[in-house]
Amino acid sequence: MAHFIHYVSRGKNTDPCFGQYKPTTRGFGVMDFHITRRLVGPAKRAKKGDTLWIFSQLMTPWAELAFPPALYAKIVVSGKTPIRIGEKLVPGFEYSADRGSCRFPMFDATDALRSLRTVTCQNDERQLIEDPEDRKDKQEVLRIGKHLQSMRELKDALSLFALEERLRGLHPEFVSYRIQDGTKKACEYAWQLVSSGKAVWLDRWSLPRGMVDRREHKDHAAMDEYIREVIEASEIVWGIQTPLYAADGSYSLEEVQFASGLKKLRPVSIDE
Repeated sequence: MAHFIHYVSRGKNTDPCFGQYKPTTRGFGVMDFHITRRLVGPAKRAKKGDTLWIFSQLMTPWAELAFPPALYAKIVVSGKTPIRIGEKLVPGFEYSADRGSCRFPMFDATDALRSLRTVTCQNDERQLIEDPEDRKDKQEVLRIGKHLQSMRELKDALSLFALEERLRGLHPEFVSYRIQDGTKKACEYAWQLVSSGKAVWLDRWSLPRGMVDRREHKDHAAMDEYIREVIEASEIVWGIQTPLYAADGSYSLEEVQFASGLKKLRPVSIDE
């Protein structure tokens, strides 16, 4: 079976193909489908039984907070269908996810990306990230969007399987905060954790794109269950101590109470 690599944005996307409501069938931890607007090349060749490795890069409004690229999801393709918006067919394919598909916490995947080689329809091999040494500042965060604007077929996925195995062996560190006054501090702290080699659960990365990018509402009970499962699986829950954090009626209060019961809560002062 073949392996393909593609990119999704973790920011607002106004394309209606990406904004369609799709009820989740496997829970919050799995992507049910992936969409491409391409009709030729790897997008056409990808088929049932193949694997799509989906990468992303969390973007923030703050220029100094440049997160490295990370493996967002793995989709084992169960089927491929044309895209429909209502009754209208539009260019592109929708790939549905089979068993074995999953999403991942945020973890720096720069080294894995640099090791990958792709193959063309003529079976020519190319480095996915060509000559990263040409960047002016070698410490600059690798931007992968331009490399993966179109789906690419991989020569092999050995380094991605190794990355997946490593991620499955890590307990993510959960960043809990209040959106109203703690978003920037939470992103700063998550950036520090990712930069130190940690796997991180941050809602802006780990929740479904529709909830974060388009503020779609999901079932509250299912959301509660998912957050509890993530906190139980986490190594530590870092609570960003802004003035509105854990206020009565806030979701952050529920996270604090549950994490405290498991003795996993660690406060983070906003002065740190």
